[in-house]
Amino acid sequence: MWEPLGDAPRQRKAQAGRRPLLVTDDPPMIQSTLRVRLPDGLWIGEVSRSVPAATFELLAGIDAAPRAVELGQVHAADPAAILDTIDSHDAIGDLEVQDWIPDIVS
Repeated sequence: MWEPLGDAPRQRKAQAGRRPLLVTDDPPMIQSTLRVRLPDGLWIGEVSRSVPAATFELLAGIDAAPRAVELGQVHAADPAAILDTIDSHDAIGDLEVQDWIPDIVS
């Protein structure tokens, strides 16, 4: 059970195989990862199935019928190739790269 441990945030000692837990007075936040099978016909489903080692994060979307505007991130060993795949998909009208940050592998 979560309990506040004082005024300043502190880290609890990590149990074997777990990361340290930062404890604050704020209520706990849950982080989860969902794997969803997208139907055929959606560009993100077709592109992600063609590159299963990549991770795609769709962060926001606005329906602007007959198209949509979407903001996302791609995490992959060769993101340039994936961007080419996305850009060449029939459902993509325009692709704009906002920022390029190489993944840091530790």
